[in-house]
Amino acid sequence: MPLSRPLQTLCASVALLSLCAGCSSTSTCSRDPDEQTRSWKDGVFVGNTYKSGDYGGPYIYFPPARTLTFDLCEGRKDGSNDCLPNGKDFEPLPPQIWLAFSPNGTLAPSAGNESLLEVLETNKIAIKNDTCAEFWVWLVAEKAVLADPAATVSEAGASGSSLSDSGASDAGGSDGGVSGAGP
Repeated sequence: MPLSRPLQTLCASVALLSLCAGCSSTSTCSRDPDEQTRSWKDGVFVGNTYKSGDYGGPYIYFPPARTLTFDLCEGRKDGSNDCLPNGKDFEPLPPQIWLAFSPNGTLAPSAGNESLLEVLETNKIAIKNDTCAEFWVWLVAEKAVLADPAATVSEAGASGSSLSDSGASDAGGSDGGVSGAGP
């Protein structure tokens, strides 16, 4: 005997719900989330660039559900989050995040949720592996070079001269044929 349309819909709904019983997330990862912090001493500074290690590896183990925090302050007070007075603050630009499938493997740029950028602030970058895959990570971050607000245009390499100092005169049509040109 065929089932009525409403009864078919009800049976299909119950079957689908029973398949999802106990489902609390879309992830099938069985690894609990964890966090790891890397000191600036674990990496390499070259000029205004921080690298989490040498190119070629070994790279940093980056298992599923791990949040990896890079502490980029060169010098910390013991037990404090503050840089030492002579420490160098690091204002990072968005980092380059590279992944490999082994500690010394070939690198490829990270994409999608392989490494979510969770924190980008002074002296700190945090990334999270939001996949079920195991990677090794290499992070490269450049320091933002901020202009000194007290610097003037002449200090930045300009001559500091104005149009009136250049010896040009707008008397007698010396505007080069551009009407209305003047100081």
